[in-house]
Amino acid sequence: MIIKKYTCRRFAGIKNKDIEFEDGLNVILGQNEAGKSTLVEGIHTVLFKPSKLGNNKKDKEFKSRFMPLPNGDSIDGELIISQSEGEYSLKREWGVVSYSELTTPNADVIKDEDVIQEKLSSVLNFGQGTYSSLFFSKQADVKESIENIMKNEEESSEISTLLRKTIMELDGISIEKLGGKIDDEIKAYYSNWDIERNCPRNGRGISDPFKKEIGKILDSFYKKERIKVDMDRVNEAEDEFRKAAEALKIAEVNLEELKIKKESVEKLEEDVTQRLILEPQINQLTNDISLLGKINQEWPQNEMRLTQLDNELNILEKTLEELNLEKDQAKSLDEKNALISILKKVDALKEELNSLNTKVSDIKPITKADVAELENSYNEMLKTEAMIKAGVIIGQLNYYNGDSPLIVTKDLDESSTVNVGEVFKANGYIKLECKDRFEIEFKTGEQDFKELRQKHEEYKKNYEDILSRLKVEGIAEARINKEHLDELKGKIDSCNNQISNLLEDNTYDELIEKIDSFGDLSTVRSLDSIESEIKDNNEKKLEKISEKRLCESNISKWSEMYGDISGLFEKVAGIMMEKNTIDQKLKLLKPLPEEFETPEDFRKILTDTRVKYEVKLANLQELRKIYHDCERNLPDITFEELLSEYSITEKEFNKNLEKGSRFLKIKAAFDETREKMDENSFTPVINSFTKYIEILTNSNYKTTNIDDGFNISISKGGQTTMPINLLSSGTYDSVALALRLAILEHILGNNKGFLILDDCLVDLDPYRKEVAVKLIDEFARNHQVIFTTCSPDTAKQLGGNLIMM
Repeated sequence: MIIKKYTCRRFAGIKNKDIEFEDGLNVILGQNEAGKSTLVEGIHTVLFKPSKLGNNKKDKEFKSRFMPLPNGDSIDGELIISQSEGEYSLKREWGVVSYSELTTPNADVIKDEDVIQEKLSSVLNFGQGTYSSLFFSKQADVKESIENIMKNEEESSEISTLLRKTIMELDGISIEKLGGKIDDEIKAYYSNWDIERNCPRNGRGISDPFKKEIGKILDSFYKKERIKVDMDRVNEAEDEFRKAAEALKIAEVNLEELKIKKESVEKLEEDVTQRLILEPQINQLTNDISLLGKINQEWPQNEMRLTQLDNELNILEKTLEELNLEKDQAKSLDEKNALISILKKVDALKEELNSLNTKVSDIKPITKADVAELENSYNEMLKTEAMIKAGVIIGQLNYYNGDSPLIVTKDLDESSTVNVGEVFKANGYIKLECKDRFEIEFKTGEQDFKELRQKHEEYKKNYEDILSRLKVEGIAEARINKEHLDELKGKIDSCNNQISNLLEDNTYDELIEKIDSFGDLSTVRSLDSIESEIKDNNEKKLEKISEKRLCESNISKWSEMYGDISGLFEKVAGIMMEKNTIDQKLKLLKPLPEEFETPEDFRKILTDTRVKYEVKLANLQELRKIYHDCERNLPDITFEELLSEYSITEKEFNKNLEKGSRFLKIKAAFDETREKMDENSFTPVINSFTKYIEILTNSNYKTTNIDDGFNISISKGGQTTMPINLLSSGTYDSVALALRLAILEHILGNNKGFLILDDCLVDLDPYRKEVAVKLIDEFARNHQVIFTTCSPDTAKQLGGNLIMM
């Protein structure tokens, strides 16, 4: 944002001003008391001073400073500011008539002061304090603020902390006081409250409450929970009283119903008792008549069945005799089949023996000693070869002018010729020879390489001879053949043992003779089927014998009791006469109600009803006592009243939680803001500051680093360290200006902004002034600068858009 134009009819000592500003550097030149500083105040006032004034000290001071003397009662101002979206026009008038008007790029006109302030906040991006301290303040004010901060910093404090405190201080904010205030509010709400678990710290509820340091949340929680406990107690008491009343009422109704039922049943008790005596007698007589009728039918049937059973038993005896003869033949068949099974097994084992013997004949015989000798020869061969190759010998034939070829023998290799320039290498032994001229041997250590070579060849030949004899490729194959041969021999032994066990004391031929001796048994049934048939016939025989004995027992018993059939008829007639007499007595009794199946049911239900009545009567007395006890125990306050109180305390608790949560969010945002303003966040500030330092030193030195102790590393052909006393009195004004410009460049970022400098070069010597002009010019390349001065030389030195006052 930049300022395009400032207009006023009257503001303090200036009037009828209409000044246009350009992007980049603007220089306002005027004599002392010409109104340059007043013009700057006018711009600031239009931006930040609401038009409506009060009678407070601040507004009185404002009127005293800027109202025209002696009789002026009104001041005004208008600003046109340019943003990326367009131009805003802001008009204000203070005094008898207060007036504010903001015109947006869309030509919307806003006159409500609150809406104007809200809109300006979004346009300006920063608060009034930041603008007052950085964008409008005099250089001396900035220098004083920076000096106060620097004095309180320890020598090793981080540059990021210094810059952060600089920005916060310039914005009129004490981060320590603000952070402390937030912490105090959080403590007031959350003292002894576990924020993470949302409950009292260490779980100390109302059963073990804190006595001290009780925060608002914990206090409202205790109030709510105590009422909740009272609610539970009152609700329990009311519930018990309600249950007691309901139980008493139900018991009274049930007892009355049971009393009516008991009395109605008791009226039938005498007749039912008589019926209970007579009906069993009738039932018994009826059963006797039925039994005698059944005997009358079964007596002649049993006599006829005895004759049939004798005939059937004779037939079964003959059948069993025939089956036992067939059973003996079946046993011989089983024995023959068992011998045939053994013979088949022996034949299978003999066939397996033939196969195993064939496999054994295909494998070259090999013993454990053969394998051991083979392994020893191989190991000794490796051992001598390792001894020969224990070292490294490297040679090169550089010169040789003989006629005969030069022969070289290396380790165990065959001899070969060697030529001039050729490199030859061996592990333990080299022999150089020229026929009839010389022979030279080289060896590592004191080994007898001829002897070792001879032994190696002997062991190698013996190893290869054994492999050839055993017809194998190597030790592994020899071991496998030995194991395979042992396995086959084991199987052969196993087969012979199995054949011997199967034949027992017989020979193979004797076994065949035994089988032939049984003859042809092909028509004989199996032993299982014959034995099954014998079992079935024996069971039939037992059943018929049992049935015969039962018939004989029945006839004997009936003859003893009744003599014969005629005696049975006489017994039936006497019982029927007795039954008719009892039937007549029953007809004179009251009938049994339909709900009772038998007189026994009646007696049982009557007894149960009387017992239940006595129990319910005693229970009713107990319920009346409980009812009166519950009535006396009812609290003075009702559950509904406590529920209303609980609702109020719960709302208070939730309200405190919400307030506390807001303070936590505020603290989180506050801490996040502070964290963001760390060393890395101020890297752009440091970079800008570095750029201006280079301008300050007229590019004689280049800043390479600024460490946490504010030590500045500079280089000029080499590298040296300039300590923090760089900010000494000699260059402090210029460096303070550089820091101010760097901070502004950081907070503005890529956004264009403006800076008003009120004659900040007046106290600088010519060199520092020249450097400061460079700093200002550098800043003005990306932003707008409005510079006020009373010096034509300074104005000329600065250049830019010149505005005369």
